[in-house]
Amino acid sequence: VWLFVGVACLPFPIMRSYHLNNTTCFADLQVRPIDSKVATVAMTGTAELLGFVAPLAIILFCTWKTKDSLRGFQIPLQSGVERQKALRMVSMCAVVFCVCFAPYHINFFFYMLVKENVITDCFLRAVTLYTQPFCLSLASLDCCLDPILYFFMTSEFQDQISRHSSMVIRSRLMSKESGSSV
Repeated sequence: VWLFVGVACLPFPIMRSYHLNNTTCFADLQVRPIDSKVATVAMTGTAELLGFVAPLAIILFCTWKTKDSLRGFQIPLQSGVERQKALRMVSMCAVVFCVCFAPYHINFFFYMLVKENVITDCFLRAVTLYTQPFCLSLASLDCCLDPILYFFMTSEFQDQISRHSSMVIRSRLMSKESGSSV
């Protein structure tokens, strides 16, 4: 999937303009103008289809097949709990991917059209340019959310929280009992 995405996004680094004698932030790198509006729409649309829609379809298909496979096994109760955890993990990974990347990729299509002056409507330009940094930040947040998600959804972490909660409850009950017996 990542190789597929990398190849689909190759035109964008190639389009970068490097000889502008100005310093720009990552979110607002300059691009060489494309002469044809049709070429801009076609290139950006193709990049979005191959770089986002196709991986999204693959992720959703694999999530569906994984969940279907996990549900298909008849297993004992303890393993049933593990199965539920696995189902939750698979679902959450797909949800985090969609929540983090969908806004960016929807906005990116319009952003490129604004940068290339294909979109000239003032309101749409303003909304697109205003939301770009937020969408980029949300997409970047995925890199942080994935490891956190994996950490908090592991059985070892949940077992440790359960043990800690049990100890806190027991200590409170014991302190109440010792306070009431005096």
